Amino acid sequence: MKPDEENGNLFPAENRVASIAGLIPQPWKNGRGITRVLLRNAVWRLSIAEIDREGDFSLFSGMTRHIALVQGNGLVLRASDGSKVHLGRPGEVFTFSGESQVSATLADGPVQVVNLMHVSGSAYSLEPVDRTHPPCDILAFIVARGRWEFQCPSGVKGICLPGEFMVCNSRTRLALIPDGGDDALLYRIIPK
Repeated sequence: MKPDEENGNLFPAENRVASIAGLIPQPWKNGRGITRVLLRNAVWRLSIAEIDREGDFSLFSGMTRHIALVQGNGLVLRASDGSKVHLGRPGEVFTFSGESQVSATLADGPVQVVNLMHVSGSAYSLEPVDRTHPPCDILAFIVARGRWEFQCPSGVKGICLPGEFMVCNSRTRLALIPDGGDDALLYRIIPK
């Protein structure tokens, strides 16, 4: 993968919170959707995609992909190996080979998904979080629902809202705490 200088989203010099809406939309490789790249480096890429029609995903040879619903009424994914998964609500993650032909069928209207792609054999995970977890090493997180407080080991605190994300400048041990409400959800990207 090549750096994506257009959005200035290589690993930042410091941890930062940013708005997904502020990123430049880019067409999919196959032209059937758009994506906003949150972070891209030589090993992995994190993006938010908007899917408004049925169709096949692009092939990414040598990559492992993780996809999860952020907004919308769900989609059904069918892979060339015969596997099928229904992502009916945010919090469910589907992992598949970038070499598999995967097609998407919308359940009821457009959806927004988070997409983590990394070189196969490298160890990264896209994990849903809906409650306070002990601090762990995090590379990035994306808020789907609710208001989240984060705290760095240095004591620096911040707030991240739906439609926002944080990219860390390196593995950063963060505490993530939902700030009120039972309907909080974010996705964190962690090294395994």
